[in-house]
Amino acid sequence: MSIKYGGVAFGKVQMPRIVIKGTTRTYVRMDLTIINRTAFDHFGKAMMDEQYLEWGISGHINVKLLFVVFKKIYFEKTMQLGGFNKLRDVSITEFDMIHSTKQNIIVNLIVQIMNPCNITISNLGTIQFQVYYKHESLGTISTTETVEMKLGKNVMHLRGHLEPSNIEIANELISRFFTGKPSYISAIAPQNSSTVPLLSPALSGLNLTTILQGPSINLMKSIKIVGMSLIPINNEEVVLSETILVDLLNPLGNNSTLHIVNISLDAAIYWNTLKIGTIKTPPTSVRVVEKNQILVNISSGLHFEDSGKNLATFLEHFLNSEEIKLTFIGKTSAHAIVPIGPVFIQDLVFNNTVVLKGMDGIKNTSIVNFTLPGNADRDGVVIDLYASMYDPSVASFDIGLVEFNVVYDNVVMGVVNVSELIIDHGINTVNMNGIMNPENLDIGSIFFSNYLKGKPSPVSVSGKRTFRDISWMESLIKNMHISTVLPGAKNITLISGVNLESLGLKFRPGELPLMNGTAEAFFNFPNNFLIPWNIFSLKINLLMLVNNSKMLDITIPYIPCDGNNTSKKAVFSIENARVNIQNTSLFEDFLVVLFLHEQVQLKVQGISSGKVATNMGNITIIDVPFSSELSLKGMNHFAPPDITITKVDLNAATKDTLIFVLDLQITNPSSAFLDSGWMALQIYFDDKFIGNGSMPSFAIKLGKNVFHTESTIFVDPSNEVVIRKLLSNYMNGVDQQVIVKGTEDCTHIPYLKKAISLLSTVSAFPGLSERMIEYAHVEFSSHIWEGQVYIEIYMINPFNLDMDIIGIDLDIYDQDTKIGYIRHDLTNDPIQVPAKQKIIAHPVILQLIKIDAKLIETLWTVLPINTKGKVKVILDQAFTFEADYVQDNIPTSFNKPS
Repeated sequence: MSIKYGGVAFGKVQMPRIVIKGTTRTYVRMDLTIINRTAFDHFGKAMMDEQYLEWGISGHINVKLLFVVFKKIYFEKTMQLGGFNKLRDVSITEFDMIHSTKQNIIVNLIVQIMNPCNITISNLGTIQFQVYYKHESLGTISTTETVEMKLGKNVMHLRGHLEPSNIEIANELISRFFTGKPSYISAIAPQNSSTVPLLSPALSGLNLTTILQGPSINLMKSIKIVGMSLIPINNEEVVLSETILVDLLNPLGNNSTLHIVNISLDAAIYWNTLKIGTIKTPPTSVRVVEKNQILVNISSGLHFEDSGKNLATFLEHFLNSEEIKLTFIGKTSAHAIVPIGPVFIQDLVFNNTVVLKGMDGIKNTSIVNFTLPGNADRDGVVIDLYASMYDPSVASFDIGLVEFNVVYDNVVMGVVNVSELIIDHGINTVNMNGIMNPENLDIGSIFFSNYLKGKPSPVSVSGKRTFRDISWMESLIKNMHISTVLPGAKNITLISGVNLESLGLKFRPGELPLMNGTAEAFFNFPNNFLIPWNIFSLKINLLMLVNNSKMLDITIPYIPCDGNNTSKKAVFSIENARVNIQNTSLFEDFLVVLFLHEQVQLKVQGISSGKVATNMGNITIIDVPFSSELSLKGMNHFAPPDITITKVDLNAATKDTLIFVLDLQITNPSSAFLDSGWMALQIYFDDKFIGNGSMPSFAIKLGKNVFHTESTIFVDPSNEVVIRKLLSNYMNGVDQQVIVKGTEDCTHIPYLKKAISLLSTVSAFPGLSERMIEYAHVEFSSHIWEGQVYIEIYMINPFNLDMDIIGIDLDIYDQDTKIGYIRHDLTNDPIQVPAKQKIIAHPVILQLIKIDAKLIETLWTVLPINTKGKVKVILDQAFTFEADYVQDNIPTSFNKPS
């Protein structure tokens, strides 16, 4: 049978034997033999292009009906056949370029074709298409496997590489594809498009037109901000400069080249849901870091519509957060070089969230230097702060002139300015200058005390204001709080030493001792603490140690003192501070050393608080520790000539006692002084105990002290001889030495018993400065030549008690020549001399043993005579003693004194 199209047979088929039953359909498979290639080509072309076409079949057939066979019956039939209608229902389900190479852009696509007819072709071969966009060829693609046209939906896999005839058209298509815009493209089968030559004429010119829908590729796969700076302009704009590291998503695949030449951004920046502002950058050159990674330095105005309110909110959180997220939403355009040449990719939509390392409160801020160089013009003192701020973020802020409060314990200590504050990534050195003037001086006192004691203080630098008329910056600065620590002064002992100029102890029985004295505290303020100051009051808790053992402590409430930054010391007086004895034995030994030795070593330590007048007001430096080694000058047991009896009066007497009143001068060589109340001392002469001396109030001050004391001399057989010697020398005006000793019974103060019991010192016991005989009047008579004359003695009683002379045994000398003697027992007719009175004694006989004219002649003028012998005396009608008496140069004359 012949197969015809357009009346021309183009092939033959051999129909096999078939059985037709009733109304059923019977399908027959027959092999077509092409007998006319040209006619077949026309048929194939019509089949591809037309919706419907007519074709015919003719020939002779043999038919068997029941048992009758009809042979070579001629059969001819024209039929309508549905065509492929140019395969108009075509869609691209997948399209990519990820298998491109450095030399070529390789495209891969999957095309879905709906077969609109009942024709199936089991082997169309592999088919080649020429791809067009806007009538410009982009290159050739081919199916990757033999195509089978089945009924209904068919899928073809195609692959090829771009070889555009017009690079600009190719740029446009690539840009539209990357940005997700639809583009109409055509795939036209050329001549010889199929690997099945028989079918190529039918396929030739087949135009598969469809829409290429791009995937809206986010070219910037990820963004990392490696550097950022903000320069404020006004309430609508800041200059934003960023260095961003972009990881690219290469739509051509990892084996191909995508070299970005420049890039531009048009984006809005969001923090959480807050829109911070918008940026629009010009095309900006990039630097390739590595494959598919570029570094871009962009600079643009960041514009905002809310006067920067959202920006200030973001920056506040950025300053105080460890990390923060920003979202960039917008479009990017890029000039790039791909294997086909330069392309311009326009308006790629992107939505990238960036994790940005925040400033984390600028926690690593440290104060490097802190100086108070002097007073401010008005209240307060000048402060210079040098701080090191570490910004862990990649951001940089140019804030400009800004004013900060320096805050301690929620109290403003002062205000500082930074002339040009730029916070940059890494370490920043910031110089702050201003006025320190605490709003609360009690808190200010703690702040300064901590510093001067070397103790760190947590402080914060809190924004106060800027000097730009930019509202969002004001808001930001007022919410800026940088916490740090002001380190205490290093290697400084504020109170470098304490010196006790004088130390006094006042004792009373049954009471704790009281301390008095004057002292100096030496101050060693740090070199950066240059402000004038005047310390006017001190409070001290003081501990005294001997050999590093605690001896006593005292608490001195606030007392006046005088000190300033010029003298660097404070002088103060201690008045009646109660002494708490911690170690009685040690204290008693200390008093022993104080009494008996030249030096006393001790240590004082404790804490002191001082009220200081400054230009900020009066502040209190609280609880400053101090420690100092001291060397006190001891009393050295009042070694000669530190103790001297300057005056002696004999005031009373009994049968076996004499009461002397002494003026005792004690020069205290020590820097310590004592008030011990009643004290008694023992008196020794020639190693014999002769009596006691007592003082109702022994209060020894610094330097010279005079005590009016009463001493009782006890006379008994053991000391009678030495007392006679003492009294004789005393009456003769001869200074003698006595030893003064103490005993445990010499004081009512238990703490002093040990020290006084060991006291032993030597003192001069002065003789009488007045002699008993003032003048001798010799009565001239004729008996003179017989060797006897009467003599009237003008006498004075130097004592404070009556004196009776009951015996005289004196030799009389003219210079060294004995000229006579007086020997009288006056027991029955004593010479009575009232206390402290002058008398003319009744005449006594002077026996002359050598008489010559010269003597007589001299006596008419004045002859100084010398006497030597004994005088027996009764004192106060009770105490009798015989004294060795010597007196020279007694004026003697026949004439009475005028």
